[in-house]
Amino acid sequence: MCSEWLIEVEKRGFTLLELLLAIFIFAIVVSAVYGAYSITFSLVNSTEQEMETAGKARVVLERITEDLYSLVQTEGGVLTGEQNESSGLRGDSLSFISAVHIGLTKKDDLEGYTLIQYSTEQDEVTGLLKLYRSDSPLLPGINVDPAEGVKYLLCDDLKEVRFSYFNDEGVESEEWYSQDDESAEEKLNFPVMVVVGLQFSESAESEGVSSFTTSVALLRADG
Repeated sequence: MCSEWLIEVEKRGFTLLELLLAIFIFAIVVSAVYGAYSITFSLVNSTEQEMETAGKARVVLERITEDLYSLVQTEGGVLTGEQNESSGLRGDSLSFISAVHIGLTKKDDLEGYTLIQYSTEQDEVTGLLKLYRSDSPLLPGINVDPAEGVKYLLCDDLKEVRFSYFNDEGVESEEWYSQDDESAEEKLNFPVMVVVGLQFSESAESEGVSSFTTSVALLRADG
């Protein structure tokens, strides 16, 4: 009976309606499978991008933290933090004297005090900020011009670079100058904590950002 039905189907073939119905069902299956794969790949790509951004932030925050731990708070030390904005994006700058010079090239084997500077520049293509670090060794009898220091790119795609400072009383300031100009003796004045905030974004117009923050407690020179 079954074999006779199959022979009859083979003889009769498929009607146009049956072919259209088969194509319709096949299209639904393909669409469902493609949608599932599309969501999966989108999640994978998003996760990879988030991990890459988190890795960049970790490297930058660790570098700034280690630099601040070497801050010179005795005579000859200085720390200056200024709030800056460029096209609506906040890109603060920070400079201070460090007791540890880090050579970034094989020829750079100098040791001793150094002027470390963190600064930002706006990318002409993306409109986002680039964060730079410069390290200028302080040599006896030689005046260092901060503008002549070699800058190294730490990271890009930043929508905000923010430094804030806390004094002994826990009061927060957006800017900091280690020298107290009101004092005749120019008393050294350093924060007890520096908070570093980074915001990454895909574009300058995008509202979505990935924020990373760390707090660096500064040990007093007198213990």
